[in-house]
Amino acid sequence: MIEELNGYHRSKIQVLKIGGSILRSIYDFKYLAGVIARHATMSKIVVVVSAMKGITSRLLNIALKKGDVTDLREIFEKYALALDVIGASEGLEDLTLLLEEGEKLVKFMKMSAYNPQLVDRLLSLGERMSSIVMREYLRGLGMNAVTLTGGEAGIVTDDRFGNAKPLFKECIHRIRSAITHLIIKNIVVVAGFMGRTLDGRITTMGRGGSDLTATLIGAALNASRIRLFTDSEGILTGDPEIVSNPLILHRVSIREADTMARFNVKNFHPLTFKPLMVYEGKVIIGPPSEDEKGTLIDRIDSPPPLKVITIKDDQAILIGYGVRQYLKDILERAKPRSFNLDSYHITLTPRSRGELFDMVLDLHSMIIERVKVRVHGR
Repeated sequence: MIEELNGYHRSKIQVLKIGGSILRSIYDFKYLAGVIARHATMSKIVVVVSAMKGITSRLLNIALKKGDVTDLREIFEKYALALDVIGASEGLEDLTLLLEEGEKLVKFMKMSAYNPQLVDRLLSLGERMSSIVMREYLRGLGMNAVTLTGGEAGIVTDDRFGNAKPLFKECIHRIRSAITHLIIKNIVVVAGFMGRTLDGRITTMGRGGSDLTATLIGAALNASRIRLFTDSEGILTGDPEIVSNPLILHRVSIREADTMARFNVKNFHPLTFKPLMVYEGKVIIGPPSEDEKGTLIDRIDSPPPLKVITIKDDQAILIGYGVRQYLKDILERAKPRSFNLDSYHITLTPRSRGELFDMVLDLHSMIIERVKVRVHGR
């Protein structure tokens, strides 16, 4: 099977991740299926899908007994409506099976203490439903498409339910075994966010888990491109809710991206880029499209030397390969009480909590001085 896959290395495999931020309505499934189908004319495709926007939070509320089976049925109806539009009876049958599974889980959870293993099974329903709907929309466009849960796709994890960690080496082997024969003639649609333990129990990997699913699969299959589709134009120099006029970063190194994930920039899962440390393909983060619009992540330290400012635990985190080069300027601007310098970031503690946001704004201005291309429309 690996020999079959080798013919598609570099030029013929893409992994496309569809985030929940761009799955808001049934019309988004139709539009994104069209984007995927156009990519499929040029490459073999694996699609990783998230739950529709807001669904995971609703499922969590049910798990916490703040909702009930009525809320679960409303979630089912939202997905079922998307299938009614295209008359996909097989997909509706599969959704109904998931609803029945969910109803049994909710009934059992109502009568028992909080059980993180059962919570993960319930939370996984959103991605599993999304994968079925996306499969049916692709089939409606004449594409051969199949669905896999994360576990079926080879994502194997430890048993820390709710925040499970992939067993990286085992994942690589299992992903290749699971997907190689399918991708030859099919678009493979994988439910993101979820995996399973070595003994087969469903796990979830925490916020941003679908990005991690995509990078694991891309690395295992040696894909030429991994596209993380989102509702933004790429990685920005700062949170637009904190700083004014953040700029788009057109190029980021894998080491910088890994540091950004560590500090939850763009809500990346902390492990998102760990599978890619020896990966040689392209990673592009941006809006769904056929071109390469967005932020390119590769192995090169490219300008600007200072890229992102963020906040974590009441400290300012400045990220970029140039933090050592510009250390004197950074300290003069920030005037921190203390700092900790690393290869790709510097952590700055303000003299008082009230000075934190002024420090962030000053450091963002320093980044802006070294970036020339502004975000379109901001």
